[in-house]
Amino acid sequence: MSDGSRHSLAFVAEAIPGTTPATPTLTPVRAESCSIGLTKDLIEPTEIRSDRHRTSVRHGAKKVGGETAINVSYGSHDSIFQAAFCGTWEADEPATGTDQLKIGVTRRTHTFERYYEDILDKPYHRFTRVELDKLSLQISSNAVVTGKFSVVGGDHITAATAITSSSYSTESTTDVFTSMSGVVKEGGNTNAYISELSIELDNGMEALYAVGNPVSFRSSIKRAKVTGSATVYFEDNVMYEKFVNETESSLEVNLADAAGNALKILLPRVKYSSGSPDVKGEGPISLTMKFDALADDTYDSEIVMERTPT
Repeated sequence: MSDGSRHSLAFVAEAIPGTTPATPTLTPVRAESCSIGLTKDLIEPTEIRSDRHRTSVRHGAKKVGGETAINVSYGSHDSIFQAAFCGTWEADEPATGTDQLKIGVTRRTHTFERYYEDILDKPYHRFTRVELDKLSLQISSNAVVTGKFSVVGGDHITAATAITSSSYSTESTTDVFTSMSGVVKEGGNTNAYISELSIELDNGMEALYAVGNPVSFRSSIKRAKVTGSATVYFEDNVMYEKFVNETESSLEVNLADAAGNALKILLPRVKYSSGSPDVKGEGPISLTMKFDALADDTYDSEIVMERTPT
């Protein structure tokens, strides 16, 4: 029997989509759960028989997908974030070492490898031409900052041994971010009443197939859609009236780990689409305010991520 405590996940960028590099150095992924795997469509004949029996079902298109849950820590998932943004980390403030990441158009494919160390026959499960489809982040009061990323891929194999001449880079050991060292700004002002903030980036990827091949030959991609929600204690009507009056605002999260490494997530232009102060008992009243993030002319992006080392 295989145990989750013996499972690991790693990936490497592909120079040629769908082809694992010949001598790869794979990057370990710090994760709390993983469901990346292979599924298949089923193709069923529609023949009708007088005895009501089904006599055939065939395997159809192969689908590589799934998601991985993470605890967010400084520098540990920067390549994942970059692939999801279709952007590139670029120096913003060289004096402080601050790098900035924005939504872009650079698509990257990867080989992902799951390793089940206590499986004896074929412990390696590999997935090629994998792209980052969705990325979500969750900042809640008195909790570790968490996230999830989901993928869309091409093909899948199992193997008994590691890739010839492969190696693995050293896994990150930076401490996790928590909301206790976080500051949230709404409309440019520090907001002490937001108890939970979720952000999701959706690239709208979809695997494409051709006749005669059950393996996807590529994935399509749509516009970057950044959405989320903010749960706010109902202390006044400032945020509520932004929803009522369709007033644009902004959201900013500043995080720091125990060593002083910093991560900032900025949504420079948001529009709220809900926010009702419903009463659900005698406790505190909260508003769950859904929002859409829109492209901002100054930042040229719907979302901006900044990393600054201690």
